Amino acid sequence: MEKRAEMDIAKRLYRGIVDTMQKLETISKQRKCAKDLFQPDAISYRQRLKDHCEKLIFVGKVEYSRKAEEVLWRKCFYDVIQAFKRSRKERKDDAAAGGHYRMHLLAASGYYQHLLLRLQMEYNLKLNHVIDFGYISDIRNEDKKPKRLTELKTSEWARRACHRCLIYLGDLARYQAEYDGPRSVSLAERFYHQALNLFPEIGMPYSQLGTLSGTKYCGCEAAFYYMRCLSVPVPFNGAQKNLQRLLEKNKKRYMDLMSRERDKRQEYQRYHRPYVHKQAAHFAFLFEQL
Repeated sequence: MEKRAEMDIAKRLYRGIVDTMQKLETISKQRKCAKDLFQPDAISYRQRLKDHCEKLIFVGKVEYSRKAEEVLWRKCFYDVIQAFKRSRKERKDDAAAGGHYRMHLLAASGYYQHLLLRLQMEYNLKLNHVIDFGYISDIRNEDKKPKRLTELKTSEWARRACHRCLIYLGDLARYQAEYDGPRSVSLAERFYHQALNLFPEIGMPYSQLGTLSGTKYCGCEAAFYYMRCLSVPVPFNGAQKNLQRLLEKNKKRYMDLMSRERDKRQEYQRYHRPYVHKQAAHFAFLFEQL
């Protein structure tokens, strides 16, 4: 009977999620500029969608929870970030929209830290030795709280959900690096490394570290992370394309340098060799006069 009630709640939440997503899609199609992403109606629908998704994560089955988790990240946070990034001209001209965007990133970071703690609390996960902000239960009230019965499958999903939260937090810090610089870069590295501590066999954090490294050290650091990503048991497929693009870019840079060096050498031979010959002939003439 209890499972039937949970299924009914999960179905109602799922219908609410679908309905809210459709309304957000309608608003997105009507959007004319970057600041429309942060209009009160759009923010209200994203907040409603976030609430529905979080409830479904902790009420429904693992399959529902995983779907709700994906919708939560993409529709409430990631799509807004990508839409704002695409409007580059407006980003420079509209300071207010830039302020709203930074608040969006900060709110997303705060939310995922909350979600990470709640996952640990609800499923009794012991991650204090893995991440910086592990949940520490109150020993005095431990016996009074009703404990959630966690199946092995659900517990494994919860640990992987924590892993994904750490990657999202790393991504959000990486986006903030555009404004905060090295401080946010260090924070992003910290989150990605914690994700690797939790599941070393998953390559996604390595790929994100490669993206974060960019062209530092002529791309050598990024190349290391992409190759490391491809060598683990669960590689991220996108790392292969990233590595290929990086190698092609470095090859082009090398060819440009060689071409420039060849041009310099030819220029030297064109202008300096006659001068050297003239000086040698002059020296020979002076030597004969002695």
